[in-house]
Order: sequence, then structure tokens, then C-alpha cells
Amino acid sequence: MHMKRHRPGLALAAFALLAASAGASGELPSGSLYLEPLRWTDDSGAAVELAGFRGQTVALTMFYTECSSACPITLAKLREIEKAFAERGRDLQIVLVSYDSRRDTARRLARFRRRETLLGERWHLLSGSQPSVERLARVLGLGSYVDVGEHIVHSFRIVLLDEDGVVRKTLDAKHDKVASLFDGPAPAARSR
Repeated sequence: MHMKRHRPGLALAAFALLAASAGASGELPSGSLYLEPLRWTDDSGAAVELAGFRGQTVALTMFYTECSSACPITLAKLREIEKAFAERGRDLQIVLVSYDSRRDTARRLARFRRRETLLGERWHLLSGSQPSVERLARVLGLGSYVDVGEHIVHSFRIVLLDEDGVVRKTLDAKHDKVASLFDGPAPAARSR
């Protein structure tokens, strides 16, 4: 009977390679939105987790497709942010999560995308369960929204997440200058 000899050097090298690849992904820092176990569906019907945006800079906000007050202002501000990032040669993902978990289905989100010409792969329209919506709203400081049936009363806030899902900058009614997103330390950019 022939017995295989184990080569400790080879096994050790394989273990080191596995450990290095695990360390490369790293632990998420405290306060990362990517630690939240929330699941979403996008406008194509695909399942999405916010952690899938790890390694990218993300502008994140909440909206709903039938909003006629705060959401058009938010959308205009997101377009301004998109342009500012493009002018600086920086990549950005734009994520809009619907407050309206009952009516904003994938089909309705897709219609909104077409109506508002949110073209390209950088725009992500998501909907989820009511508990997920409520949890994200609280985490983003938008938890005081009120669903009154045909209208959802809510605030304006856009957060800029760094590559690890930590809020680094915020735009709201009091601080709405897009240039402020580029003041001070910028979110780290990760090369792909």
C-alpha cells in the first residue's frame, strides 16, 4: 500500500493564502450600514443587499415613486451629486430605497426609472418589507416619516457612504450644498 506524504510547506502556504484572502475582505467597522441584515428587491426584481455595494462610494436616500413634494427635490440633488462626482472623475453609486413597501413594486420602480430617465448602472431603485424600510429610515435619521395613505410625509436627507458603508457626509434641508461632500477627508476610493 502506497501512502501519500503530506508536505507541511504546501499545506502551510495554502493556509496562508486562505487567511490572506479572508483578511483582504476585512471586518466591517462599527456603524457600517452593511452590517444591517436588510434585504431589498430592485426594479428588475433581483434580490439586493446593501453590503453588495462594499468597496464603492454610495449616495443613499429614501423616496417613493408617487411623491410630489420632497422627492423631486431629492432627485434633483442626486443628479447634481452625480454630475459633481463625474466632474471630479470619481465613481459613485446612487441608491434610492422606497418608503412605500406596499405599492412600490419592481414594476412600479422600473416605470419610475424610465419616467425619470435614471439611466446607467449607477442608479439603483430598491423596495423592501415594511420592517426593513422602518429600520433603514431610523438608521438614516429619517424615522419620523408618516404614511397617511396616498401620501408619505418625510424629510429630505442624502447620506454619502464610504467603501465600508459608513456615513461620511450628509445633505439635508439645513446643509444642502453638494460641494460640502468634497470638503475635508473624502471617502477612500478602492481600485478594482
